[in-house]
Order: sequence, then C-alpha cells, then structure tokens
Amino acid sequence: MQFDDDVFDTIERLNAAPDDSQILGLLRQFSLSVGYEHFIVSGLPPRGVNVEPFVLAADWPAEWYDRYFSRDYTQFDPVARHCFHTTTPFLWDEAPFDADDAYAKQVMNEAADCRLSGGFCVPVHTEDGSQGCVSFGGQEKSLDPNKKLATHLVAMYAHGRLRALRRPYQFSPAELTPREAEVLRWLSHGKTTEDIGELLGISHNTVFFHIKSAGKKLGTLNRVHLVAEALRYNMIPL
Repeated sequence: MQFDDDVFDTIERLNAAPDDSQILGLLRQFSLSVGYEHFIVSGLPPRGVNVEPFVLAADWPAEWYDRYFSRDYTQFDPVARHCFHTTTPFLWDEAPFDADDAYAKQVMNEAADCRLSGGFCVPVHTEDGSQGCVSFGGQEKSLDPNKKLATHLVAMYAHGRLRALRRPYQFSPAELTPREAEVLRWLSHGKTTEDIGELLGISHNTVFFHIKSAGKKLGTLNRVHLVAEALRYNMIPL
C-alpha cells in the first residue's frame, strides 16, 4: 500500500481538530476530493436497534437522512448489513443481497432517487467488538485503487478520532515494542512485508509476526486499520 502526502495532511488535520464540527468539515473536503458529495460515520447496532444514536457524523441529503432513520432502513440496507461480514472496503454495488429481496432493492432505489446512486463503504470493527462504518455516497460509482486506499485510511482514522472525542478514556492500548513501531513506520510508508524484512535485516515471517502482534494490541483486523490506529495513538510519526 502507498499513501501520498495529501492523505497524511488530512490525517494531521483530523488529529488536531478539537471537535466534531471541524472533523465534519475536513471529511466534507476529503469526500469531495475523491468524488463523493456525501458521507456518514456511524456505529452499527444489531437488528431491531435504532441506529440513529450511533451516528458520529453525517452529511447525507436531508431527505434521505430523515427517511432512512424514520423507516429504520438499516435492517434492510445491504450496504450496512454487509459490514457485519467483511473487513474489506467495498463499492455499494458490491454489497450482496437476494434479487428477490424487495426491501433491499427499495433501499438502494430510493437512495438513488436522493442523489446517492453510488458509493464506497469502509467497514469498521472496533477493539470492543462492535461494528461500524464510514460510507461515502453520490453519483460516482467507482474509485481508482489509489483513491480507495486513501479513503480506507482516512475513514478508519476519522471513525477512531470521533469515537475518541466521545469516549476518550475507553481504550488504552498496550505499548508497541521498538521493533513493532519500526515495522509499522515502514508499513505506513507503503513498504511491503518483503521490503520491510530487507530494510530491517529480518525474515518475512518475523515482519508478519510483529504486524500481527501490533494488531492484537491495537484491536485491528487489517493493515490499513492498524496504521490508522498507530497514527491516532501517536505510536508512529506522521
């Protein structure tokens, strides 16, 4: 994976943002930069539980926001439901649902009527075992690989930052070892497992071991989330 300087600049600004409103503004700028007009950052409760109290930040069209929550569309929304089954970001069109599922089709069709015909969703699985997502929407239906990667990292970081502002003392990760921090620093600079092994003079298996160990300490399930959390906790430099 490889991140450009604009991504780290956005993360630095998110880190310095003192409140939700500034984070909302920064996410709005970033969302537009990758081609999406709208976004939502939220936790995802089990079926039957109202999702609106779990929303951390939102810039949806007002009509869609009101309709989605008043009709409890979360339980039918294939994008939201898919987040419980994957840690991999996906385009909305990639969210599976039964072709005969009239409710799922209704949600997707009504979203399109509200200028949300396409989107990109980043599932979030947190250290306390709960689920969430950051979903970007608009007229764009695809993203190039670099924008997908940038959006993945910024989304994970923003979700963690917003949760930290709401519950700043909930989670205190164990400290990384110097070697783990060094491995993650190179990982954040786009180096592969093989690259890092060669740079540090250690085996690829040892690099993988350090990444896995750091992931357990930070409660993450993939490498982009791991980098985002390590940055958020100031364990590696921006």
